[in-house]
Amino acid sequence: MKKARTGTLTDAPFYDCQCDWPEDCAVQAGDNGFVFDTKDHTGDYRTSFFEAFPRTPATFLRGEGATIAEAELSAWKQYEKILSCAEHEFERRGYDNGGGFCKHCGLFMVVFEPTKKCCIL
Repeated sequence: MKKARTGTLTDAPFYDCQCDWPEDCAVQAGDNGFVFDTKDHTGDYRTSFFEAFPRTPATFLRGEGATIAEAELSAWKQYEKILSCAEHEFERRGYDNGGGFCKHCGLFMVVFEPTKKCCIL
């Protein structure tokens, strides 16, 4: 089974994944993640998290929970929903950078041309 690094240091401990993530899927986890929830920081909180970066489809998944295992299961359920989606139908949901979300499963991918271009003069 895949192992997830639980910190940024090279000697950080590993978490043994419980789900069957693909070989080419990078994963990372932690038991003390910080989430910025609102602009005034009144809704900020700490949580266990699990993040997966599959290549097929190329996306980012994040699960949260009371433990890393719960967070991994949350991310896995998202991944299964994406894989079982019969037809991805994307909408922008306010993103200008080309990103879009599937209306049916929530998959996030870059699927549109950006509506804004950046240049340095």
